Amino acid sequence: MEIKVLLLEFWRAPQTRTILVLILLDLATGVMAAIRAGVFKWKELVRFYRTNVLPYVLGYGVAWSLVRIGWIAYIPAYQIAGRP
Repeated sequence: MEIKVLLLEFWRAPQTRTILVLILLDLATGVMAAIRAGVFKWKELVRFYRTNVLPYVLGYGVAWSLVRIGWIAYIPAYQIAGRP
């Protein structure tokens, strides 16, 4: 499967859009609360997204892609669960 097609399907997936909408709602409410409390800092916002949001979204994208192209069928369930 071509990577462009896979990325387009990932973007169009309703689950992906739901995750991104929830992230944007979290962003909006967090920024509003920080501004109201007088502690908003761009540096902290960037750090939060770099360390908490981006890794999870990328991880979800990789897992989604593996399932979509069928590679997940080759990984034994005990390895997915983290058991030796």
